[in-house]
Amino acid sequence: MDVDAMTHLNKIYHITGSASQYLQAVMILHQMSQSSSLSEMDHYLLYAGIEDLPDLNHWAARNKVSIPTVHEYELKGQNGLDLSRLQYEIAHRLDEETKPVALIAYGTSVVSYCAAFIGAVMNIPVVHIEAGERCFNREEFPTELLGVLSDHCASLCLTATKRGAANLRREGIAPQRIRLAGDPLVDFFQTVNLIDYPLPFNTSAMESDFCLVVIYSDQNQTTLPDLLAISTSLKEIQRPLVCIVDPKMMNELEKTSWKPSNRLNVHMVSSYGDYLGLLLRCERCLTNSPDVMREAYLAHRLCLILDPNPWWPELIETGWAIPIST
Repeated sequence: MDVDAMTHLNKIYHITGSASQYLQAVMILHQMSQSSSLSEMDHYLLYAGIEDLPDLNHWAARNKVSIPTVHEYELKGQNGLDLSRLQYEIAHRLDEETKPVALIAYGTSVVSYCAAFIGAVMNIPVVHIEAGERCFNREEFPTELLGVLSDHCASLCLTATKRGAANLRREGIAPQRIRLAGDPLVDFFQTVNLIDYPLPFNTSAMESDFCLVVIYSDQNQTTLPDLLAISTSLKEIQRPLVCIVDPKMMNELEKTSWKPSNRLNVHMVSSYGDYLGLLLRCERCLTNSPDVMREAYLAHRLCLILDPNPWWPELIETGWAIPIST
């Protein structure tokens, strides 16, 4: 990850909304600590996601990485996503002390948009990590629009791919605001090891090469009937299947009389560390999540993707991801 574009900053707020974005922030902070011009900076890391963050102690000790202090904020309210609460929380924390010289918003999500918008309104320079990524399917992935808005609020757009930089130029972002910087998550996966994240559970499926199936209810508006259709199509995969679902989907499954086949083991996993333990050991994976698609590639796992217009088209072009239909 290239951090040369941030050498002029001296106090930074990092706003993350998922476990993978948190890992990106950890890697950026580690690289900043290696720079003479950035090592003395003050940092405030805000996490506003719903996943349990992974335990980084073993990995950090082995790689000599300092784990930053995390200020967690509960994003989910009784009525789901509460944008007004999130925007107030970010603005309130930014105003508690002197304003930071910059704010870093990570990824394409509601959290990154709120951070970028508040930063722009408060006249704080915004750096957007993972800028410019598009799937051109806003009907099914409305978060893409939030990414576009975040990019236009940002003073500096750091892209992970050349295609992302081209998207930004096509959308009218000035070239001097664009920097092809790479993906800091690559740095994490290059250093992670099986010993860092053990298997969260053991089943007979894990005695041989298994396919990891990751289905999230908030991706592509996946519903219970969708999952049942997916489970039917899985019969064509001639290997043991380990399917992990989010709590919402598991709750829906428990209300039905549906029983998985002998080859399909369904588990609820809310910890990113448990997910990593499975991803690092599977033979391949199938998912409806663009994040899992990217992480499978970083873990050197073939990914079958349930989306005809996925994010990260580079992975399809190189053969690491294969779109399928149910």
